[in-house]
Amino acid sequence: MHSAGLTAVAINADTLTSARKTKRSLYEDIEHGVSMVLLSPEQLKSSAFEKLVNKPSFKERLCMMAVDKAHLLNTWGQSFRKDFQQIGWVRARFQHSIPIAAVTATLQVGGPTDRVRKFLRFEDGRHHVIRRSNYCPDIKLIFHTMKNGLESSNFSDLDWIVDSRAGRRRTLIFLGTVAAGFCAQIYFWKKLADDPHRAKRVRMFNAVNHKHYNDETLTLWRKNDPDAQIIIATSILSVGIDAPTFDDVIIYGQPSDTDEFIQDYGRLRFMKSVSPHAFLYVTKSARTKAEQVLASKLPVGKEPLKQALHASRSPLELDSLQPSMAKLILSSCKVAQLDELYGNILDELPCSCLTCQAQPRPRRKEVCDCSGVSKHSDGYLPVQCRWQQGQHSLCACDQFVCHAA
Repeated sequence: MHSAGLTAVAINADTLTSARKTKRSLYEDIEHGVSMVLLSPEQLKSSAFEKLVNKPSFKERLCMMAVDKAHLLNTWGQSFRKDFQQIGWVRARFQHSIPIAAVTATLQVGGPTDRVRKFLRFEDGRHHVIRRSNYCPDIKLIFHTMKNGLESSNFSDLDWIVDSRAGRRRTLIFLGTVAAGFCAQIYFWKKLADDPHRAKRVRMFNAVNHKHYNDETLTLWRKNDPDAQIIIATSILSVGIDAPTFDDVIIYGQPSDTDEFIQDYGRLRFMKSVSPHAFLYVTKSARTKAEQVLASKLPVGKEPLKQALHASRSPLELDSLQPSMAKLILSSCKVAQLDELYGNILDELPCSCLTCQAQPRPRRKEVCDCSGVSKHSDGYLPVQCRWQQGQHSLCACDQFVCHAA
């Protein structure tokens, strides 16, 4: 905001704590002279925010409300973070009606879109939807099946990342828990026992780490430190963090839905000299679970507990995989499935804004090369793979990026 010439103040738990140390009141600061106020959802039900919106000096200046990452209203707002519901209710607290804008790169058509509209009190005929494609033709989608389970401390599937022949591609690895991330870090440190910079080469990023350590990690990547290569993170790095960009993103273990999948690999950078890849390693039982989810006649996550206990899968399994992810796992073409889920326009006209004119998006490929339609889509290495023979730093056999067995 500041780079655009706007005065802005962010208010969340961290900034409020920092302000109290200097005896400042952020809510008093934004009452006058600030054009942009960035609030976390939790602040909307605070007494300080209530006092602010009731002050005439603030209400008279209020002209618009915007919601970033609006797809989270469909997921976190429904169950995980109830504070997101406050976003839909806050408009009723203003004396006069103000326009509201909601933006996201991952809002599925159909039910998810309808639920977000309901959350934000968007009435039929009184709102306008602009839907652009979230397809990234420069990013190659590659699906593999794990050799070991999520509970294993053996991450040999990922040995290729630190293989000397593969070069040091900046890699972000998403794991579901902090404990799994710690196990992965120890695994790589053992693999890199002879590297004096291994503590810098492989680092963790999660909510348990001290803020100073996390900030230091991001600084290493933003400064392109040559010794820094791998960040092992939880989903905190895919939402709400101004994170650096990477060459490869690896999601180890299927996420619950495709929104999280796209948000995770959204950390890949767009540079003409780099061919970014998004890897998804699914469990051996992923296809079976996906088939069970799609075969279920009841909405995922809504089946009564008593019925779930008598079903062939546990309630946890039922809740963890959403239909969108199940469809993607089973699809023959990953790109085509994502196009269907998000209503992507195949012949979309290029954006005419100044940013897109300066950095135009790559054109859609005439023939999809995602691993779902590649010859070796089962994730196993071709017998005569040139990567395994040391002739290529990154395998291009049959236009499929693979790894040594």
